[in-house]
Amino acid sequence: MVSIATLFAHVPDGKEALIFDDGAERHVWLAAAVRDRPAGQSVLEALRRCLAARGPFTDDLPPDLRAKRDLIVGTPALREYSRKLWIAGEGPLAEAIAAESGRDPSDMTVRALARYVLEIPELAGVEPDPLAAMNAIFDLLESGWPESHEIT
Repeated sequence: MVSIATLFAHVPDGKEALIFDDGAERHVWLAAAVRDRPAGQSVLEALRRCLAARGPFTDDLPPDLRAKRDLIVGTPALREYSRKLWIAGEGPLAEAIAAESGRDPSDMTVRALARYVLEIPELAGVEPDPLAAMNAIFDLLESGWPESHEIT
């Protein structure tokens, strides 16, 4: 039997880390979504489709994964830890975007786009309709911020 103190000594990120893996697989499938997208599909559309099939954006999950997703979305400390895992993928995602766009991974616009995409699960995941919120964010990213002097 292992004591709680011993268990947490081997989990330096705290008890929240017990529910997650290390997040490395996210880096792989996000980069693959960009790199392996069909001809004619934009980087943003590939990332939209990739995210839409995961986490808070799909109900097509086995019951155990749905329960885990609901626990994460409903627990602020778990959501924050999840966000850290997402954000850790900025470098690999920026590299994939840069490779596909002919830019340098250190280009601020590439890094910003990667970061914006990686923030979507935290921003949209807690909305009443996470998929609609995610799509609204991707629509904004695809069209850019509208320049308007009118306040609506």
